[in-house]
Amino acid sequence: MTDATEHAETPALSVRDLDVVFTAEYSGDSDVHAVDHLSFDAHAGEVLAIVGESGSGKSVTVQALLGLLPQYASVTGTLSTADERTFDLSDPAQLRDLRGTHVAMVFQDPYASLDPVFTIGRQLAEAVAVAEPSLDRKRVRDRVNELLDDVRLGDVEGIAGKYPHELSGGQLQRIMIAMALAEHPQVLLADEPTTALDATVQQEVLDLLYSVCHDLNIATIIITHDMGVVADIADRVLVMHYGRFVEHGTVDEVFRAPKEEYTQKLLAAVPSADGTDHVPESKSGEPFDDVKPLLDVNHLTVSYRDRSGKVKEVVHDVGFSIRPHEVLALVGQSGSGKSTIARSLLGLNPLTQGKVLIDGKDIFALRRRERRAVQARFGIVFQSPSESLNPRLTIGDIIAEPLRFVGHMNRKDSRNRALELLDTVHLPADVIDRYPSELSGGQRQRVAIARAIALNPSLLIADEPTSALDVSVQAEILDLLRGLQRRIGFACLFISHDLPLVRSFSDRVIVLHNGNVVESGDTDELFTHPHQDYTRNLILSAPVANPRIQRARRSERSNSPSNHPIPSKGTIK
Repeated sequence: MTDATEHAETPALSVRDLDVVFTAEYSGDSDVHAVDHLSFDAHAGEVLAIVGESGSGKSVTVQALLGLLPQYASVTGTLSTADERTFDLSDPAQLRDLRGTHVAMVFQDPYASLDPVFTIGRQLAEAVAVAEPSLDRKRVRDRVNELLDDVRLGDVEGIAGKYPHELSGGQLQRIMIAMALAEHPQVLLADEPTTALDATVQQEVLDLLYSVCHDLNIATIIITHDMGVVADIADRVLVMHYGRFVEHGTVDEVFRAPKEEYTQKLLAAVPSADGTDHVPESKSGEPFDDVKPLLDVNHLTVSYRDRSGKVKEVVHDVGFSIRPHEVLALVGQSGSGKSTIARSLLGLNPLTQGKVLIDGKDIFALRRRERRAVQARFGIVFQSPSESLNPRLTIGDIIAEPLRFVGHMNRKDSRNRALELLDTVHLPADVIDRYPSELSGGQRQRVAIARAIALNPSLLIADEPTSALDVSVQAEILDLLRGLQRRIGFACLFISHDLPLVRSFSDRVIVLHNGNVVESGDTDELFTHPHQDYTRNLILSAPVANPRIQRARRSERSNSPSNHPIPSKGTIK
């Protein structure tokens, strides 16, 4: 299937026969056919979602439309706009005319897109001046403030005077949307715009994109691997696999009755909205309440001094316990203290006060050698295996490192054990002599898990272990962790902002906000009957892969003052 065009009116953007080949100069072997003769339309006032796993060609598709691919990419095809202009996608000069004036882009990582040495106001002013060169300095400044107000950023004067590093990820993504709107585009392309954001901020950015599309009548194409995002915002869906469209239709058609096996696989990998795939039980079959805790954390407080010397408390008087074989989830927005707690348990952040007891022993009251021996019972899986795995070591050496330095194995025995661990995490033996850069994201995370379980830990700390992975790979990693937990018997401290995933995987949940415990309880009870408004809003903010549920939630949010319509004056010519 290569054609996805089913509207009578003239589309805002019409792509025909788009083909992208990465030459052997890139692959080092043979040509790679990344996008295979695609045709599709995007219509004004419509959100079109292009979905698929990594390597499906979805990001390459939108980059090709703007001429953003490297020189070793051979691009052919045409793009037509509503005013009946046709652009040759192989001609860089024509694509320069297209960018901004007709089509604008919101990238995944605003930190990489914004200049760190200029204020937000200056960067927006530059975009406005390019779009409307006739404006004087005062009118440019007024337009900048208008754009910041349009994307629902309060204190527009204050925001304009700040640098990118002084703002949150959600604020920066709003600024990227404002910068895109400065050019008065007919079409907005958004490439994974909420991937790095937590649930409530993601919801706010999705609401903003929805308003941009429908209030301003802009055709919006969103690239994502998150089926919850698709259910929340999309009108139509195009499913990509190996550079081709394998299925397309309205969001209701695709989610209710997917025709293709690949689409069915993507949807099946998403944790259910109602938690029916969650069956908590202890490994022994005994109720958790009857089991003595493995880990006790009492009155944990963590502080640090900022640049001015002022003491800032980031975790305040937190206490919890984890029982053997149990999965305890820490959830909350960015800055809530989740990862700080994990780092504190590992000794990577010093405690201001509090105790961490494992089997009744206060590990930070022990002598250094004794403490290291106790902490060797902890395994850790970080969010990004690209950053946590040493790129200069082979996979075998990475896995063998704790075996040699903590387990005191010789090289031969540690290599044999590494081979066993690769088999345990379902990786082939020939991976042992490769480097991290030669593996996919999911394979690298399996290596990180193999290293974490090398010493048969009593407690595995998993800090956002699946957030950087495609939905089907997420499901595979969670299935692997479940199987390893049954086999090895470790308890797990699971840190995540993905609430459907937490519901499907954890036995108990602790909700954190600004370093404080807001609420805690059994997973199903907390998700079904949350007591605190913060918890309730957090749950409702997480998109689920059900368009009907998401429409109902959006309807409930529509009367919120923060969701006022975007005025069209000054934003669209």
